[in-house]
Amino acid sequence: FKAWYDISDESTVLHIRGLKRHICDRLPQLSNSIRFKPETLRLSIDDFELLNDSKASIIKENDLVV
Repeated sequence: FKAWYDISDESTVLHIRGLKRHICDRLPQLSNSIRFKPETLRLSIDDFELLNDSKASIIKENDLVV
């Protein structure tokens, strides 16, 4: 599925791991699943995986995260 997600100003301190948690908490398809864990979500930009310990601030305006 596809979804728009707004990364607020808090992204300067937020890490990718936290971003995954935020996304999973906001999407009913993921938050209602007992078996789904946010750390299994894979996010990437231009075929480069975003590592859990990276800061979310590496994501810039107009980046397409898949």
